[in-house]
Amino acid sequence: MNYYVESENSLEEKLIEKLKELGYSDRTNDIKDVNDVNRNIKHHLERLNSNELNNISLDENDFQKFVIDKINNSTVFENAKRFRDHFLIQKNNNRNYRLSCFDKNNINNNVFEFSRQIIHKNKNDLIKGNSRSDLTIFLNGFPVVQIELKKKSVDVMDAYKQIIRYKDQVFDFNIFKIVQIFIISNDVITKYCSNNDSTSNKNFNSTKNLFNWTDENNAISTNVVEFAESFLNTDTLFKMISNYMVINEKDKRLMILRPYQFYAVESIIKKIDDTNSFNETIENIDERNKLNGFIWHATGSGKTLTSFKTVQVLESRKDIDKVIFLVDRLDLNNQTTEEFQKFLGENWDEIEDVENIRDLTNQLKDPNKRMIVTTMQKMDRLIKKEKNLDKNKNIIFIIDECHRSQFGDMHKLLRKTFSKSRMFGFTGTPIFAHNNKNFMTTDQIFGECLHKYLMKHAINDRNVLGFLIEYVKGPKEKLTIGNDIEAESLDLEEFFKSDNYMDKIVDFIAKNNEYKTINNYFKSMLVVKDIESAVKYYWKFREKYPDINVATLFTSSNDENINDERLEKEKAKNAKLELSKIINDYNQIYNDANCSIDDFKGYSTNVQNKLKEQSTTIQIIIVVRMLTTGFDSQWINTIYLDKTLKGYELIQTISRANRTSISSKTTANVVSFRTFKKDVDDALCLYNSEKSADAIYVKDSLDELYKKINSCIKQIKDRWPTHSDIANETSEIQQKDFVVLMKELNKILLLAKNFIEYDDKKINISPNELENYRQIQIEIYRKNKKDTNKVSVLDSIDFELEIFKVDEINNDYIFNTLEKLKSKYLDKEEFLFKVEKIIEKIRKEGISSKSKLIEMFINEWKEKMLQEDIDWKDKNISDAYNEFKIKKVENKIFEYAKEHNLDYPMMWEIIVKKTRENKPIEFYREEIKKTIKEKLGFLERKKLSDEIESFLISIDDEYYFENFLYLRKSEVI
Repeated sequence: MNYYVESENSLEEKLIEKLKELGYSDRTNDIKDVNDVNRNIKHHLERLNSNELNNISLDENDFQKFVIDKINNSTVFENAKRFRDHFLIQKNNNRNYRLSCFDKNNINNNVFEFSRQIIHKNKNDLIKGNSRSDLTIFLNGFPVVQIELKKKSVDVMDAYKQIIRYKDQVFDFNIFKIVQIFIISNDVITKYCSNNDSTSNKNFNSTKNLFNWTDENNAISTNVVEFAESFLNTDTLFKMISNYMVINEKDKRLMILRPYQFYAVESIIKKIDDTNSFNETIENIDERNKLNGFIWHATGSGKTLTSFKTVQVLESRKDIDKVIFLVDRLDLNNQTTEEFQKFLGENWDEIEDVENIRDLTNQLKDPNKRMIVTTMQKMDRLIKKEKNLDKNKNIIFIIDECHRSQFGDMHKLLRKTFSKSRMFGFTGTPIFAHNNKNFMTTDQIFGECLHKYLMKHAINDRNVLGFLIEYVKGPKEKLTIGNDIEAESLDLEEFFKSDNYMDKIVDFIAKNNEYKTINNYFKSMLVVKDIESAVKYYWKFREKYPDINVATLFTSSNDENINDERLEKEKAKNAKLELSKIINDYNQIYNDANCSIDDFKGYSTNVQNKLKEQSTTIQIIIVVRMLTTGFDSQWINTIYLDKTLKGYELIQTISRANRTSISSKTTANVVSFRTFKKDVDDALCLYNSEKSADAIYVKDSLDELYKKINSCIKQIKDRWPTHSDIANETSEIQQKDFVVLMKELNKILLLAKNFIEYDDKKINISPNELENYRQIQIEIYRKNKKDTNKVSVLDSIDFELEIFKVDEINNDYIFNTLEKLKSKYLDKEEFLFKVEKIIEKIRKEGISSKSKLIEMFINEWKEKMLQEDIDWKDKNISDAYNEFKIKKVENKIFEYAKEHNLDYPMMWEIIVKKTRENKPIEFYREEIKKTIKEKLGFLERKKLSDEIESFLISIDDEYYFENFLYLRKSEVI
């Protein structure tokens, strides 16, 4: 039977017909190359800005200088900002013209066009011929969307790889540097992403940037026509470009909303538009609830970005007086303002944070302050104190984490004070009648749910991670951690606070935490019942396991966190005293901390900042309720529950670990000592509108994962019995098959290693064998990476080398341990013993592909320390290791230059430039040729030049210098 596979050209024709149907003009016949694109831009700029230009045509030189050259010489990020603002034409007569690129107020004044197979001249002269891009969409002449298509039988990622090649070779050197959105499709999978600078955003080629488009019910649009019907509808596309892209000022990158974020903001706008006519007439408080609504989006799915866009879009509307973003706690306010600042940068004064009640009063009365971020506590105090507020202002309140039960009282107060206001809440865990009978439900407070994006959707989209939840038997099963104990007659609270129980919890965590957090690359959170428990756990860790970096965060008084822990006066006094001791201890552990009990905000910020960094500074954070709602850190991957939790509190708490990160973070680990499986299942079912929680859990048991691991190993060994067999394989198809199998094996291994019971002995390969195969995988990647001009079947593979960050993880672990030894050792024999233990661990586990280099460094460091070398004693270990590597690199380059009669300073300059610019080696071929001092014939010179190129690549591979190399220009010239 013959099967017909639609060709790429046929798919393109189908999409073109849909675009015409949607109102796009086909300009294929007259826009064939970049010069044609430029002419079309000029035409539309003159049309759009006829009043500004007084109906005079743009001077060709001015257009080239102030528009085309500006785009070509600016970054993608800078162009994105200018595209949304204006192009400034400066004339000699001191008259300036500000030219807009689109009309935001009148969509009908904007023109949507497309052209196919536009010709681009390759920037790199080494690449012969020209490139042709599949399909380009223009907004007022500007190329804003680039679409790359593949037929169904081809991996859609080939289209993405093609975009990356085009960016490197053509797009980043011409007018296409202003492209806003890329779309890829093979008609089975269709995805989109924002454009970004390859150099400033090194993760541009990561698949994490690619999003599916869906309908309002989160059903994915897979084929390209279905995608175009919704996303490329001119109304939707214009909104995406004009309203729903974010200029991230901190990271200097362009962000685009995911579909559920788009639908959430649109649903709020629709609610406001549909009810505007009733806003002035409805007086009954309960009836006014119909004017409000809430957004139910899974924790970790980007609610802050969604709420920011909501605030920003609503602020621009003339029918709204103010938009006030309310958060529930001081720490969430800090986090929100930090995120908002990231998006706004120098325009931060558009949204003002409120320091005190006077500030808030002034901003409410100031008609020019249209956006405010503040806490509910400050708003509460203001309303009770200030009697002269304008109650008839059309104010929109955006409420973050609106599931918080105490907002019911605040809600009544706001409705009474601002009678014409409307409220919209965001939550991942709304309160329902049957799971919280003591407080108002979320729909009673906010009215209807306007949009849902549940945890099952977020996990399916890989926006958050699934959960691996393990239950450690407790006293109700007549078991403590590891030992039998009769517990039926015990008072459970007394038991849970007993030294016997708490010591076993501490021992259990100390034994398993390094494994759970992948050698402390990630961090864990221990959640306990009360402050007394938090304090006891903190000191137990400090006394029993001083090498584990712990911290704790709780409030010592009602004033600091009125809604989290209401303490009696005596308890508050004791808590403050204990917290003071802990803060003093914290200052001793962390040299950069200078915290005080009198500045709790400063201490809290210092702790939270450390938790948001990838470092081993804090390994375990102990909390009661702080940080269990709203706090985001991609570096937390494990939650220990020594507390009984249910419903929304449980979901909020365990979701602190489900943020996505690098690919070696495969799951959110939860270890429960008290919360039972039924409570977890009930909560997960409730917040996913499902009868089963299966979609939320890691699907396979450990035994099933062992089977999958060993199946992968068998497939690899059957085809390549040893690593040498694949090392000598020249077929790219064979290499691709090997890499695909290794990717699968690495992923399953990482997942399996999250289980407490994981045992290396149950997999059918030794650690050394596995490391050998992994090194071949890396080598295949490096060889393919070297030749960027060659099109290879390997290009279609995402090698996912982030998995090998385990190497870096262990390096960090080693250096952190050495740093502690440096400051703590008193007895030289004990010092030597501990250093040898580290070296033994390196040898035994083959910790790093650079393990021999690390071992050499440690031995040298050990000798320097024993000699009481002051310079080494005062030096940071990681810096010392970097300098050690640099010396090795310098010596290698010097010896090579001497042997081949090359210019050594020039060789070093090439290394420095390559490091800084992060470009492939072929970009430096002309400079490499200049390092050759001898006068050689053409063939001899080319041969030596190729050898030098290979040598420099080998240096990069061996020493991985891009992460540590310092500019030492003055030393080598």
